Amino acid sequence: MPAIAEIEAVATNHLAEQQEELLALEAIYPDRFNYRYHIDRNIGTAHVFVVAEDGEWWNIVTRNADRKGKEPELGEATGEMVLQVRHMPPVRIDFTLPPGYPYSTPPTVRLECEWIDDDALRATEALLRDAWAKERDMILFSWLDMLADIRSFAQLTDPLIVSNEIAWSIRSFDQMVREADFARTLYPCPVCMEEVRGSDCLRLACGHAFCAGCLTGYFSLMIQEGRLASLQCPSIECQPEPHKPDEPELRYLLGDALADRYAQLQTQRSLEADPTIVWCPRPTCQGPAHCDATVGDPNRRNGAMLAVCNQCYYSFCTGCNRGWHGPVSKCRLPDDAGIQVDLADEYASGYQEERRKLEQQYGRHTIRKLVRAQLGDDAISDADDGCDDDDPRKPRKTATDNAVQENETAASSARPRRIGRIAARRETRKWIHENTKRCPQCRSQIQKWHGCNRMQCFVCKGHFCWLCLKLLPITDPYSHYRSQGESKCAGLLFLGVDET
Repeated sequence: MPAIAEIEAVATNHLAEQQEELLALEAIYPDRFNYRYHIDRNIGTAHVFVVAEDGEWWNIVTRNADRKGKEPELGEATGEMVLQVRHMPPVRIDFTLPPGYPYSTPPTVRLECEWIDDDALRATEALLRDAWAKERDMILFSWLDMLADIRSFAQLTDPLIVSNEIAWSIRSFDQMVREADFARTLYPCPVCMEEVRGSDCLRLACGHAFCAGCLTGYFSLMIQEGRLASLQCPSIECQPEPHKPDEPELRYLLGDALADRYAQLQTQRSLEADPTIVWCPRPTCQGPAHCDATVGDPNRRNGAMLAVCNQCYYSFCTGCNRGWHGPVSKCRLPDDAGIQVDLADEYASGYQEERRKLEQQYGRHTIRKLVRAQLGDDAISDADDGCDDDDPRKPRKTATDNAVQENETAASSARPRRIGRIAARRETRKWIHENTKRCPQCRSQIQKWHGCNRMQCFVCKGHFCWLCLKLLPITDPYSHYRSQGESKCAGLLFLGVDET
């Protein structure tokens, strides 16, 4: 039998080798590895982070039964895919190094992990002991390396089946690690072109990061100026559709004051784009009101519809903006003399459809009486004997034209000055009529000054065809010009481009 001194010498040598291995691991993993010497052996704990390789993910599926990590039995529902993560909560390994380690006595090992079932953990422990049996040498570093790739080492299922509670725990841990990595990484700001640490950056939901000053300044300017269409990720790499932050994201980035203004502008834009929304005529209110038909709807009786303000509950006529007078009574003429002159000239110089709408709203007798009072009897006869009403693009010779010619030498009198203003307004309406069209969705006036015939309304963002005024699908508006036989505008996408 060996002498006691020899046994003690061997034990001392083993202890020195253990200390050397433990100190090396403590230096490599300072925050995840610790140990202590107890009686005659070293006892330690390590936490192994499990990270998916580049281009790979951990697929997590929820399930109701308590079957951590196991394949579902035949007929058992597997649940639904809830998330993909790169960082999994760490695997804890508790080990004990006996006096005979590393050459003669194996270390003891115990694994703990919330997202791996107990059977898989015990099988993995057996694999670790087998690895020492083959080497019979210092094995702790190899163990930690094996556990870092535990998916293939322990042959875990993909997707991994866990409970809802564990799935949320995995998601929270993955988000925490991502945020920590982001905070200590340097990123080039696409706006100021300077490298900034992630802790001083703001990152949008699309993944692009900017220094806090650049991004908040840009978004604040867009909101203050009401340019919501430009409120998007400033990175040129954000393609094909730049990311547009929503209200919760802006509230997190900019604070409550600017986020509240953004929400107010968004609400206002959506109301303006809604053809069934008009505005309360009361100066102290001016809130939104819903009417039963859109402005310009031919089904509206007398050219007006009932609207009730959502804020002050005032019921009014959308034609004359006065209190609701019922569907049979005509609208009263406005009290303002200037508006009366405009109405008279609009009727006298208008096209047949425009005159018909005014007659429906105010009554034929009332509007013609107004024209006689403002422009004279000749205005009515000239309006009735004007150009062919079937050609709305053909200019009419109006009472205003005759009046301007008759009074060219009387510039100092009141009537020629009034007629000059009327003529200017008539020319403006004529230009709008000849050079613009109404959006078929919200009825806003649109001018086309260059580009193809696929148009997008600046108010409601709807897509429509400039040639036939048909609303186009948002997903593929150009299909309207490719559908041979189904659309009369097929092949006419660029018709008239050179003339625009």
